[in-house]
Amino acid sequence: MKRRRLVALVVTAGISVLMIAGYLIYTALAAKEEEPQQTVLFSAEGISEISIMRSEEELTFVRQGGDWVYAPDRDFPLNTAYVGDMEDALASLTAVGMIDKGDPAVYGLSTPACRIRAVALDGRVFECEVGSVNETADIVYIRTGGAIYMVSSGFARRFSHTLLAMAERGKLLEIEASQVKSVALENANGRFELVQHPDGLPGGFDKLTWAFADASPADAQKAKELVTAVTGMRPTVCVAYKPDEQTMAACGLDAPAATAVISYGGGSLTVHVGSQSEDGQYYAWLPDRKVVYAFDPQTPELLADTDAGDYMNRQVFPVGYSRLTYATVEHGGDSVRLDFKEYGKAWDFYYALTSLRAEGIAHEQPAGDADVRITAYTEDPQVTYTVVFRKYDDDFYSTDFLGYIQLVNKRDIQGLLSILGA
Repeated sequence: MKRRRLVALVVTAGISVLMIAGYLIYTALAAKEEEPQQTVLFSAEGISEISIMRSEEELTFVRQGGDWVYAPDRDFPLNTAYVGDMEDALASLTAVGMIDKGDPAVYGLSTPACRIRAVALDGRVFECEVGSVNETADIVYIRTGGAIYMVSSGFARRFSHTLLAMAERGKLLEIEASQVKSVALENANGRFELVQHPDGLPGGFDKLTWAFADASPADAQKAKELVTAVTGMRPTVCVAYKPDEQTMAACGLDAPAATAVISYGGGSLTVHVGSQSEDGQYYAWLPDRKVVYAFDPQTPELLADTDAGDYMNRQVFPVGYSRLTYATVEHGGDSVRLDFKEYGKAWDFYYALTSLRAEGIAHEQPAGDADVRITAYTEDPQVTYTVVFRKYDDDFYSTDFLGYIQLVNKRDIQGLLSILGA
Protein backbone atom coordinates (compact mmCIF):
# COMPACT_ATOMS: atom_id res chain seq x y z
CA MET A 1 0.00 0.00 0.00
CA LYS A 2 2.80 2.42 0.96
CA ARG A 3 4.59 1.60 -2.28
CA ARG A 4 1.46 2.45 -4.29
CA ARG A 5 1.11 5.76 -2.45
CA LEU A 6 4.75 6.62 -3.12
CA VAL A 7 4.35 5.86 -6.82
CA ALA A 8 1.20 7.97 -6.93
CA LEU A 9 3.01 10.91 -5.28
CA VAL A 10 5.87 10.69 -7.77
CA VAL A 11 3.49 10.58 -10.71
CA THR A 12 1.48 13.49 -9.33
CA ALA A 13 4.66 15.59 -8.84
CA GLY A 14 5.80 14.82 -12.37
CA ILE A 15 2.47 15.82 -13.81
CA SER A 16 2.59 19.08 -11.82
CA VAL A 17 6.03 19.94 -13.21
CA LEU A 18 4.85 19.26 -16.75
CA MET A 19 1.74 21.37 -16.21
CA ILE A 20 3.82 24.33 -14.94
CA ALA A 21 6.22 24.06 -17.87
CA GLY A 22 3.32 23.76 -20.26
CA TYR A 23 1.67 26.78 -18.69
CA LEU A 24 4.81 28.91 -19.12
CA ILE A 25 5.18 27.87 -22.75
CA TYR A 26 1.47 28.41 -23.36
CA THR A 27 1.49 31.90 -21.84
CA ALA A 28 4.55 32.86 -23.89
CA LEU A 29 3.12 31.54 -27.14
CA ALA A 30 -0.39 32.77 -26.42
CA ALA A 31 0.91 36.25 -25.69
CA LYS A 32 2.71 36.25 -29.03
CA GLU A 33 -0.52 35.25 -30.78
CA GLU A 34 -2.59 37.86 -28.95
CA GLU A 35 -0.07 40.65 -29.51
CA PRO A 36 1.45 40.24 -32.95
CA GLN A 37 2.48 43.92 -32.75
CA GLN A 38 5.60 44.27 -30.66
CA THR A 39 5.46 46.65 -27.69
CA VAL A 40 8.22 49.25 -27.49
CA LEU A 41 9.44 49.37 -23.90
CA PHE A 42 12.23 51.88 -24.41
CA SER A 43 13.98 53.65 -27.26
CA ALA A 44 16.66 56.31 -27.39
CA GLU A 45 19.00 57.97 -29.84
CA GLY A 46 21.83 57.17 -27.48
CA ILE A 47 22.65 56.07 -23.94
CA SER A 48 24.91 57.97 -21.54
CA GLU A 49 24.94 55.57 -18.58
CA ILE A 50 24.26 51.88 -18.00
CA SER A 51 24.17 50.17 -14.61
CA ILE A 52 23.84 46.45 -13.88
CA MET A 53 23.11 45.33 -10.33
CA ARG A 54 23.64 41.71 -9.30
CA SER A 55 24.01 40.09 -5.93
CA GLU A 56 27.75 39.60 -6.47
CA GLU A 57 28.66 42.90 -8.12
CA GLU A 58 27.35 46.24 -9.33
CA LEU A 59 28.64 47.66 -12.60
CA THR A 60 28.20 51.16 -13.95
CA PHE A 61 29.47 52.36 -17.31
CA VAL A 62 29.44 55.95 -18.52
CA ARG A 63 30.52 57.77 -21.64
CA GLN A 64 33.79 59.67 -21.55
CA GLY A 65 34.74 61.59 -24.66
CA GLY A 66 32.55 59.34 -26.77
CA ASP A 67 33.96 56.09 -25.35
CA TRP A 68 32.53 53.83 -22.70
CA VAL A 69 34.45 53.52 -19.42
CA TYR A 70 33.90 51.69 -16.16
CA ALA A 71 32.70 54.49 -13.88
CA PRO A 72 34.24 53.38 -10.54
CA ASP A 73 37.69 52.97 -12.16
CA ARG A 74 38.12 54.55 -15.56
CA ASP A 75 41.56 52.97 -16.02
CA PHE A 76 40.04 49.49 -16.20
CA PRO A 77 40.97 47.97 -19.63
CA LEU A 78 37.40 47.67 -20.82
CA ASN A 79 36.45 46.03 -24.09
CA THR A 80 33.84 48.60 -25.06
CA ALA A 81 32.19 46.22 -27.52
CA TYR A 82 30.40 44.57 -24.58
CA VAL A 83 28.87 47.86 -23.46
CA GLY A 84 28.10 48.71 -27.07
CA ASP A 85 26.01 45.54 -27.27
CA MET A 86 24.13 46.60 -24.15
CA GLU A 87 23.51 50.04 -25.62
CA ASP A 88 22.15 48.50 -28.82
CA ALA A 89 19.79 46.29 -26.81
CA LEU A 90 18.47 49.25 -24.80
CA ALA A 91 18.24 51.77 -27.63
CA SER A 92 15.32 49.88 -29.14
CA LEU A 93 13.87 47.46 -26.61
CA THR A 94 10.66 45.76 -27.68
CA ALA A 95 8.53 43.11 -26.00
CA VAL A 96 6.97 40.19 -27.85
CA GLY A 97 4.29 39.80 -25.23
CA MET A 98 2.99 40.77 -21.80
CA ILE A 99 2.01 38.65 -18.81
CA ASP A 100 -1.27 40.03 -17.42
CA LYS A 101 -1.40 37.85 -14.32
CA GLY A 102 0.89 35.46 -12.54
CA ASP A 103 3.20 34.97 -9.61
CA PRO A 104 6.49 36.85 -10.25
CA ALA A 105 8.35 33.93 -8.68
CA VAL A 106 7.24 31.73 -11.56
CA TYR A 107 9.09 34.04 -13.93
CA GLY A 108 12.23 34.34 -11.83
CA LEU A 109 11.36 37.85 -10.72
CA SER A 110 11.10 37.35 -6.97
CA THR A 111 14.92 37.19 -6.99
CA PRO A 112 15.92 38.72 -10.34
CA ALA A 113 19.11 37.69 -12.10
CA CYS A 114 19.97 41.38 -12.31
CA ARG A 115 18.54 44.87 -12.33
CA ILE A 116 19.32 47.27 -15.16
CA ARG A 117 19.22 51.04 -15.18
CA ALA A 118 19.91 53.13 -18.27
CA VAL A 119 20.02 56.89 -18.79
CA ALA A 120 19.37 58.20 -22.29
CA LEU A 121 21.22 61.15 -23.75
CA ASP A 122 18.06 63.24 -23.32
CA GLY A 123 17.92 62.38 -19.60
CA ARG A 124 15.11 59.79 -19.67
CA VAL A 125 15.64 56.81 -17.36
CA PHE A 126 14.71 53.19 -18.00
CA GLU A 127 14.79 50.53 -15.29
CA CYS A 128 13.93 46.85 -15.39
CA GLU A 129 14.48 43.57 -13.60
CA VAL A 130 15.60 40.50 -15.53
CA GLY A 131 14.05 37.18 -14.56
CA SER A 132 14.41 33.65 -15.91
CA VAL A 133 14.92 32.53 -19.49
CA ASN A 134 12.35 30.35 -21.24
CA GLU A 135 14.63 28.48 -23.61
CA THR A 136 11.78 26.72 -25.42
CA ALA A 137 10.14 30.01 -26.38
CA ASP A 138 13.53 31.78 -26.68
CA ILE A 139 12.40 34.63 -24.45
CA VAL A 140 13.36 36.14 -21.10
CA TYR A 141 10.93 37.65 -18.60
CA ILE A 142 11.57 41.22 -17.48
CA ARG A 143 9.61 43.52 -15.21
CA THR A 144 9.38 47.24 -15.81
CA GLY A 145 6.79 49.75 -14.66
CA GLY A 146 5.17 47.04 -12.52
CA ALA A 147 4.34 44.83 -15.52
CA ILE A 148 5.96 41.61 -16.71
CA TYR A 149 7.01 41.40 -20.34
CA MET A 150 8.65 38.88 -22.61
CA VAL A 151 11.61 39.95 -24.72
CA SER A 152 14.15 38.05 -26.80
CA SER A 153 16.48 35.94 -24.66
CA GLY A 154 19.43 37.67 -26.33
CA PHE A 155 18.65 40.71 -24.18
CA ALA A 156 19.61 38.81 -21.01
CA ARG A 157 22.81 37.45 -22.53
CA ARG A 158 24.11 40.94 -23.28
CA PHE A 159 23.92 41.86 -19.59
CA SER A 160 25.26 38.58 -18.19
CA HIS A 161 29.02 39.31 -18.31
CA THR A 162 31.12 39.98 -15.22
CA LEU A 163 33.54 42.90 -15.15
CA LEU A 164 36.59 40.65 -15.63
CA ALA A 165 34.90 38.95 -18.58
CA MET A 166 34.61 42.38 -20.21
CA ALA A 167 38.35 43.12 -19.97
CA GLU A 168 40.20 43.74 -23.23
CA ARG A 169 41.76 40.51 -24.54
CA GLY A 170 43.36 41.54 -27.82
CA LYS A 171 47.03 41.44 -28.74
CA LEU A 172 49.17 43.09 -26.10
CA LEU A 173 50.57 45.58 -28.62
CA GLU A 174 49.41 46.42 -32.12
CA ILE A 175 52.83 47.39 -33.47
CA GLU A 176 55.35 46.03 -35.97
CA ALA A 177 58.77 44.73 -34.93
CA SER A 178 60.33 47.61 -36.88
CA GLN A 179 58.76 50.06 -34.38
CA VAL A 180 60.45 48.47 -31.38
CA LYS A 181 63.57 50.10 -29.95
CA SER A 182 64.65 47.33 -27.58
CA VAL A 183 63.57 44.22 -25.75
CA ALA A 184 64.96 43.16 -22.37
CA LEU A 185 64.44 39.74 -20.84
CA GLU A 186 65.27 38.38 -17.39
CA ASN A 187 64.73 34.82 -16.18
CA ALA A 188 66.55 32.09 -14.27
CA ASN A 189 69.23 32.01 -17.00
CA GLY A 190 70.15 35.67 -16.48
CA ARG A 191 69.36 38.98 -18.11
CA PHE A 192 70.04 40.35 -21.59
CA GLU A 193 68.85 43.22 -23.75
CA LEU A 194 68.54 43.46 -27.51
CA VAL A 195 68.62 46.87 -29.20
CA GLN A 196 67.44 47.57 -32.73
CA HIS A 197 69.74 49.49 -35.15
CA PRO A 198 67.63 50.14 -38.26
CA ASP A 199 70.61 51.37 -40.30
CA GLY A 200 72.87 48.48 -39.32
CA LEU A 201 75.86 48.31 -37.00
CA PRO A 202 78.98 50.45 -37.48
CA GLY A 203 81.74 49.03 -39.63
CA GLY A 204 79.67 48.48 -42.75
CA PHE A 205 77.55 45.70 -41.28
CA ASP A 206 74.33 46.85 -42.95
CA LYS A 207 72.59 43.53 -42.42
CA LEU A 208 73.12 43.49 -38.65
CA THR A 209 70.09 45.45 -37.44
CA TRP A 210 69.97 44.08 -33.88
CA ALA A 211 72.68 43.98 -31.22
CA PHE A 212 73.08 43.23 -27.55
CA ALA A 213 73.42 46.14 -25.14
CA ASP A 214 77.22 45.79 -25.34
CA ALA A 215 76.98 46.27 -29.16
CA SER A 216 77.85 42.67 -29.99
CA PRO A 217 75.74 41.51 -32.96
CA ALA A 218 72.47 39.68 -32.37
CA ASP A 219 70.42 37.51 -34.67
CA ALA A 220 67.94 39.89 -36.32
CA GLN A 221 65.46 37.17 -37.24
CA LYS A 222 65.43 35.69 -33.74
CA ALA A 223 65.08 39.16 -32.20
CA LYS A 224 62.08 39.91 -34.41
CA GLU A 225 60.53 36.55 -33.51
CA LEU A 226 60.91 37.34 -29.80
CA VAL A 227 59.33 40.78 -30.21
CA THR A 228 56.47 39.37 -32.28
CA ALA A 229 55.86 36.60 -29.76
CA VAL A 230 55.55 39.03 -26.84
CA THR A 231 53.54 41.77 -28.56
CA GLY A 232 51.28 39.15 -30.14
CA MET A 233 50.32 37.46 -26.86
CA ARG A 234 46.53 37.23 -26.52
CA PRO A 235 44.97 36.63 -23.08
CA THR A 236 42.48 33.82 -22.80
CA VAL A 237 40.90 35.19 -19.62
CA CYS A 238 41.30 38.09 -17.23
CA VAL A 239 42.12 36.63 -13.80
CA ALA A 240 42.30 39.74 -11.63
CA TYR A 241 42.34 43.52 -11.74
CA LYS A 242 44.48 45.38 -9.19
CA PRO A 243 45.26 42.07 -7.44
CA ASP A 244 46.30 41.94 -3.80
CA GLU A 245 49.49 40.26 -2.55
CA GLN A 246 47.69 36.97 -1.89
CA THR A 247 46.42 36.78 -5.46
CA MET A 248 49.85 37.65 -6.86
CA ALA A 249 51.46 34.91 -4.78
CA ALA A 250 48.81 32.38 -5.81
CA CYS A 251 49.66 33.13 -9.45
CA GLY A 252 53.42 32.81 -8.89
CA LEU A 253 53.89 36.51 -9.50
CA ASP A 254 55.56 37.34 -6.20
CA ALA A 255 58.69 35.81 -7.77
CA PRO A 256 58.16 35.85 -11.57
CA ALA A 257 59.67 33.13 -13.74
CA ALA A 258 60.46 35.75 -16.39
CA THR A 259 60.12 39.48 -17.06
CA ALA A 260 60.08 40.98 -20.54
CA VAL A 261 60.17 44.70 -21.31
CA ILE A 262 59.43 45.96 -24.83
CA SER A 263 60.40 49.60 -25.49
CA TYR A 264 58.96 51.36 -28.53
CA GLY A 265 58.35 54.86 -29.83
CA GLY A 266 55.12 55.35 -27.90
CA GLY A 267 56.16 53.87 -24.56
CA SER A 268 56.88 50.44 -23.14
CA LEU A 269 55.22 47.15 -22.26
CA THR A 270 56.23 45.05 -19.25
CA VAL A 271 55.14 41.43 -18.84
CA HIS A 272 55.86 39.35 -15.72
CA VAL A 273 55.35 35.61 -16.23
CA GLY A 274 54.10 33.67 -13.21
CA SER A 275 53.22 30.05 -12.55
CA GLN A 276 51.22 27.55 -14.59
CA SER A 277 47.58 26.94 -13.80
CA GLU A 278 45.94 23.52 -13.53
CA ASP A 279 44.67 23.75 -17.10
CA GLY A 280 48.18 24.36 -18.46
CA GLN A 281 47.93 28.10 -18.96
CA TYR A 282 50.34 30.65 -17.49
CA TYR A 283 49.53 33.67 -15.40
CA ALA A 284 51.10 36.97 -16.41
CA TRP A 285 51.02 40.38 -14.73
CA LEU A 286 50.88 43.56 -16.77
CA PRO A 287 51.75 46.27 -14.23
CA ASP A 288 50.95 49.17 -16.56
CA ARG A 289 47.40 47.85 -16.96
CA LYS A 290 47.15 46.48 -13.40
CA VAL A 291 45.80 43.20 -14.75
CA VAL A 292 46.63 39.53 -14.30
CA TYR A 293 45.79 37.52 -17.42
CA ALA A 294 46.05 33.86 -18.34
CA PHE A 295 47.85 32.92 -21.56
CA ASP A 296 48.44 29.82 -23.65
CA PRO A 297 51.82 28.31 -22.71
CA GLN A 298 53.91 28.80 -25.87
CA THR A 299 55.23 32.34 -25.34
CA PRO A 300 55.42 32.26 -21.51
CA GLU A 301 57.53 29.09 -21.74
CA LEU A 302 59.76 30.74 -24.35
CA LEU A 303 60.33 33.71 -22.03
CA ALA A 304 61.08 31.47 -19.06
CA ASP A 305 63.48 29.11 -20.85
CA THR A 306 65.45 31.19 -23.38
CA ASP A 307 68.88 32.72 -22.79
CA ALA A 308 71.21 35.19 -24.46
CA GLY A 309 72.99 32.48 -26.42
CA ASP A 310 69.83 31.80 -28.37
CA TYR A 311 70.03 35.31 -29.84
CA MET A 312 73.67 35.53 -30.84
CA ASN A 313 74.04 36.44 -34.49
CA ARG A 314 74.44 33.44 -36.77
CA GLN A 315 75.01 35.30 -40.04
CA VAL A 316 78.64 34.93 -41.06
CA PHE A 317 79.22 37.81 -43.51
CA PRO A 318 76.66 40.64 -42.97
CA VAL A 319 78.23 43.17 -45.37
CA GLY A 320 76.20 44.95 -48.04
CA TYR A 321 77.00 44.15 -51.69
CA SER A 322 77.19 47.82 -52.73
CA ARG A 323 80.17 48.40 -50.46
CA LEU A 324 82.37 45.84 -52.20
CA THR A 325 84.54 46.15 -55.31
CA TYR A 326 86.32 42.79 -55.58
CA ALA A 327 87.43 39.82 -53.47
CA THR A 328 90.15 37.21 -53.44
CA VAL A 329 89.51 33.65 -52.34
CA GLU A 330 92.48 31.53 -51.25
CA HIS A 331 92.04 27.78 -50.85
CA GLY A 332 94.31 24.78 -51.33
CA GLY A 333 97.17 26.90 -52.61
CA ASP A 334 95.03 28.58 -55.29
CA SER A 335 93.79 32.16 -55.39
CA VAL A 336 90.71 33.34 -57.30
CA ARG A 337 89.70 36.95 -57.88
CA LEU A 338 86.03 37.97 -58.11
CA ASP A 339 85.02 41.37 -59.49
CA PHE A 340 81.83 42.54 -57.80
CA LYS A 341 81.16 45.05 -60.54
CA GLU A 342 80.42 42.09 -62.74
CA TYR A 343 77.45 39.89 -61.96
CA GLY A 344 77.41 36.15 -62.60
CA LYS A 345 79.89 34.12 -60.59
CA ALA A 346 80.80 37.06 -58.31
CA TRP A 347 77.16 37.65 -57.38
CA ASP A 348 76.49 33.94 -56.86
CA PHE A 349 79.51 33.73 -54.56
CA TYR A 350 78.48 36.83 -52.60
CA TYR A 351 74.92 35.55 -52.21
CA ALA A 352 76.16 32.17 -50.95
CA LEU A 353 78.63 33.83 -48.57
CA THR A 354 76.04 36.16 -47.03
CA SER A 355 73.59 33.26 -46.77
CA LEU A 356 75.97 31.26 -44.58
CA ARG A 357 74.59 30.78 -41.09
CA ALA A 358 76.45 29.29 -38.16
CA GLU A 359 74.93 26.20 -36.64
CA GLY A 360 76.72 26.70 -33.35
CA ILE A 361 78.96 28.90 -31.25
CA ALA A 362 82.32 27.68 -29.89
CA HIS A 363 84.60 29.05 -27.19
CA GLU A 364 87.96 28.08 -28.67
CA GLN A 365 89.40 28.51 -32.14
CA PRO A 366 91.39 25.53 -33.49
CA ALA A 367 95.08 26.08 -34.03
CA GLY A 368 96.67 26.03 -37.46
CA ASP A 369 96.60 27.93 -40.71
CA ALA A 370 93.48 29.01 -42.57
CA ASP A 371 91.88 26.45 -44.86
CA VAL A 372 89.90 29.15 -46.67
CA ARG A 373 90.67 32.88 -46.66
CA ILE A 374 88.31 35.40 -48.27
CA THR A 375 89.39 39.03 -48.50
CA ALA A 376 86.80 41.52 -49.70
CA TYR A 377 87.87 45.01 -50.78
CA THR A 378 85.96 48.29 -50.94
CA GLU A 379 86.51 51.62 -52.68
CA ASP A 380 88.18 52.81 -49.49
CA PRO A 381 91.65 51.23 -49.41
CA GLN A 382 91.60 51.45 -45.64
CA VAL A 383 88.54 49.20 -45.39
CA THR A 384 88.79 45.50 -46.14
CA TYR A 385 86.97 42.48 -44.76
CA THR A 386 88.83 39.21 -44.20
CA VAL A 387 86.98 36.00 -43.40
CA VAL A 388 89.06 33.01 -42.37
CA PHE A 389 87.67 29.47 -42.12
CA ARG A 390 89.58 26.74 -40.27
CA LYS A 391 88.61 23.11 -40.05
CA TYR A 392 87.08 22.64 -36.61
CA ASP A 393 86.25 18.92 -36.75
CA ASP A 394 84.93 16.44 -39.29
CA ASP A 395 81.63 18.32 -39.64
CA PHE A 396 82.36 22.02 -39.16
CA TYR A 397 84.60 24.92 -40.08
CA SER A 398 85.08 27.81 -37.66
CA THR A 399 85.44 31.55 -38.16
CA ASP A 400 85.88 34.48 -35.78
CA PHE A 401 85.18 37.21 -38.33
CA LEU A 402 82.72 39.01 -36.01
CA GLY A 403 84.79 38.63 -32.85
CA TYR A 404 83.35 35.35 -31.62
CA ILE A 405 83.69 31.81 -32.92
CA GLN A 406 80.96 30.58 -35.27
CA LEU A 407 80.68 27.01 -36.49
CA VAL A 408 79.62 26.58 -40.12
CA ASN A 409 78.62 23.26 -41.62
CA LYS A 410 81.33 21.72 -43.80
CA ARG A 411 78.82 21.10 -46.61
CA ASP A 412 77.99 24.82 -46.74
CA ILE A 413 81.68 25.72 -47.18
CA GLN A 414 82.05 23.07 -49.84
CA GLY A 415 79.00 24.51 -51.63
CA LEU A 416 80.52 28.00 -51.46
CA LEU A 417 83.80 26.81 -53.00
CA SER A 418 82.01 24.83 -55.69
CA ILE A 419 80.86 28.13 -57.20
CA LEU A 420 84.52 28.80 -57.99
CA GLY A 421 84.94 25.32 -59.45
CA ALA A 422 87.11 24.38 -56.50
